[in-house]
Amino acid sequence: MAAEDAKLSGLVLKKTKLGESDLVISLLLSDGSERSVIAKGARKPRNAGSARLELFNGVQVCAASSRGLGIVKESKLVQNRQRLQSDPLLFACASVMAEAVHGCIQPELEVGNLFDMTSAALDAVQEAGDKALPAIVAAYIFKLSALLGMRPSFLECAVCASPIDPQDVRFSYADGGALCPDCAHLMDSVKVDARTLVLSHELMMSRFQDMLDAEDPASWDALGLAEAWFIANAGGRLRSMSSFKSICSVCLGGSSSI
Repeated sequence: MAAEDAKLSGLVLKKTKLGESDLVISLLLSDGSERSVIAKGARKPRNAGSARLELFNGVQVCAASSRGLGIVKESKLVQNRQRLQSDPLLFACASVMAEAVHGCIQPELEVGNLFDMTSAALDAVQEAGDKALPAIVAAYIFKLSALLGMRPSFLECAVCASPIDPQDVRFSYADGGALCPDCAHLMDSVKVDARTLVLSHELMMSRFQDMLDAEDPASWDALGLAEAWFIANAGGRLRSMSSFKSICSVCLGGSSSI
């Protein structure tokens, strides 16, 4: 008896060339797991379905079962995020988030709220002012970390839970976040400005829709903290981050923190 076709609903996170004209499409499914499918002929100029399977779009896919990856038989566009695809700055911003989540998700491992959170973040990028983008990316990385069990502590010592003294703030990427002076003597840590920790906490706890007009220059420091936290705890470097920062330096007039 032939296996039933798989009906998938998700976000397009990554496209990889396969052969002369095909693509492997990596999806973040609505249950928070990962699934890759093959889109036959998607790189051909006149392929009718390729536009629906663009990066960051919300799609529904019917994939025929096979011994390897499923083959896309039909696709339906649910949410068109064309602005993210056509604007270089927004594309670079969304690429950081897509790379971060793609590096963490796994097939058949469901993560509740991950799909909705990522969708909300991408929608916010489309609506936000350019100067708010560093804050949105930092917030997404912190929220992603928290959702995956890697939540950093910003306002309390990650070891003993005592309140952090703003005059003497240390931060450990390996030991959970902010450290009080007593615990800092026992852990490898770095000096971090208290304002950066407070802003990072606010970003992690806020809605993306509340960040659309954010213009705090300290967002760059929070973004640097988020990137270093992700590298230390997720085990992978965000290659798209350098492109995002470079484009920001041109579009936003540069920053000493880039």
